[in-house]
Amino acid sequence: MYERPTLGLADALKGLHAVLDAVTPDERQVAVAVVDHRGEVLCYAAMDHVMEPSRTMSVRKAFTAAWGGTDSGAYARAIREMVGVPVETLFDQRASSSRGGVAITRPADGLILGGVGVSGAVSADRDEELGGLARDAILAEALR
Repeated sequence: MYERPTLGLADALKGLHAVLDAVTPDERQVAVAVVDHRGEVLCYAAMDHVMEPSRTMSVRKAFTAAWGGTDSGAYARAIREMVGVPVETLFDQRASSSRGGVAITRPADGLILGGVGVSGAVSADRDEELGGLARDAILAEALR
């Protein structure tokens, strides 16, 4: 029998709120998704004036980070180098080559717990930064 720790809704909401609280009123609005290790959505939010494509991309970025066990941009680059095709081709459009997906891994052993996807900020760097805030909030709560 296997036993595997999984993220719950309370954990995921900590990450989601960390992102929403970090976006200042003068910034572009974002969408954020938190998924479990299988890439299934645990929670999702889109700010009032987020651009439409960002809604879908946040989920795709989170999925990619969870399945790849690393940030979405790095995983997409590795897939392209190994197989020669975009990551979207391998995962039937559920994945994304875009940066902004951040893996949530247990620090003690690297076990993949899930992923966070942020989309809509002014840059991919900011999407990743916000995703990192979510990951850190989730791990701080989960490791107590």
